[in-house]
Amino acid sequence: MCNFTLNGYNIMLKPNGQLVLIDFGIARVNSETYEQKKLAGQGTRAVSDGYSPLEQATGSAIPQSDFFALGRTFVHLITGIHPFDLCDQYNHDIYTDELKDWRQKASKISASLADLIDKLMARPINKRPADTQVILQNLAEISETLCPPKLYQSKSYNQISTINKPRIFLEYTLGSWYSGHSGWINSIAISPDGQTLISASNDMTIKVWNLKNGNEIFTITLVQDIAKCLVISPDGHTLFSGSSKGIIQAWNITTGEEIHTFAENSYQVFALVISPDGQTLFSSSSDIKVWNLNNNELVRTLNIHSGPVFTIAISPDGKTLVSGSENKSIKIWSICTLTGHLHAVNSVAISPDGNTVVSGSNDRTIKIWNMNSKEENFTLTGHLDAVNSVAISPDGQALVSGSSDEKIKLWNLSTGEEIYTLTGHSDAVTSLVFSPDGQTLVSGSRDSTIKVWRIQ
Repeated sequence: MCNFTLNGYNIMLKPNGQLVLIDFGIARVNSETYEQKKLAGQGTRAVSDGYSPLEQATGSAIPQSDFFALGRTFVHLITGIHPFDLCDQYNHDIYTDELKDWRQKASKISASLADLIDKLMARPINKRPADTQVILQNLAEISETLCPPKLYQSKSYNQISTINKPRIFLEYTLGSWYSGHSGWINSIAISPDGQTLISASNDMTIKVWNLKNGNEIFTITLVQDIAKCLVISPDGHTLFSGSSKGIIQAWNITTGEEIHTFAENSYQVFALVISPDGQTLFSSSSDIKVWNLNNNELVRTLNIHSGPVFTIAISPDGKTLVSGSENKSIKIWSICTLTGHLHAVNSVAISPDGNTVVSGSNDRTIKIWNMNSKEENFTLTGHLDAVNSVAISPDGQALVSGSSDEKIKLWNLSTGEEIYTLTGHSDAVTSLVFSPDGQTLVSGSRDSTIKVWRIQ
């Protein structure tokens, strides 16, 4: 898509500090039809003087034309001088002039950021970044260099982290104006062999992807229903989905064919987990239901929470079930109740050694609980909005959290120190999952995209 009018006057600063583009009046999707119009000389010729590159003025705009305008916008915002006034006043052509000595008027910015801005404003198109992911990655690297993540000192734990700080970078994004999901991402799951990624969306589809290259394998389309949660069987052969209408379905993960539909719940299914031996399925709704996967029959119903059960997790040995509810409580079945959150508990996770429970809440905090003492170790603060998803790395060293503040945070699970903050999503982060080898983190968001992050 080309915006055509990107400049310093159609960017709005929201109260939370986020910058948003507010004018899409003449934006165009780079479709095959539009490409044909450009070849016929009928392309859109809207320009913003001082911001638009030559190819846009001639009706041949491409996505990199907006990159040029973005660079000029950076210069305007940093220097306070309109790009038009920074051009060569003696040999003036707004579509071929370079910005004269703009760096001297912005001496306080880093050289690496200035270099990126110059790349954005390069006259030759092939000198500009190839796509938005390149820009975001460059900005992330500059940010990390200039502002290394602060170590967070938990309120009741003083040990200094010994974890080696990993390098995390965005490998690719699934979803765009012309492909991927068209609605919120509700849930994501990775197969036990780490080869397949599955996503569920508000667009009433479930998509199966090749995690290695990001190619879509096939799409499952639901009938007037929305998949809210996913889980894959330990053998990697079966996918289970729970829906907004309370339906649980089993699918062949290779073909996408439906295998079985379980008896309907009377309420939306919020979460699904499977026991490590693959024999038992747990579903959470207004209560928790236990299903025998050998005969697909309902075994029992657990009904202790006083509100909807938003999240469930099972210990690696399959002996302990943990659930979190709208009523702010966490249940360790059937041992005790953990309290401390001020609002609904949206997500729980259990460490690989089974000794730690992590919970994320609408109260914007993450709590770390000791499974042996059944007491809170410490609370992590840093998110500016609800924590929607938490996940623990396969080696048990790191915790990730995704929030409605659009950020993902990586923490040291032992000390509570914040290691990284990842940005890139433009709406709430709804789901997080590690690959089995711990080298890949996948995030899903209400911005309809899925981001695949590589950990080194």
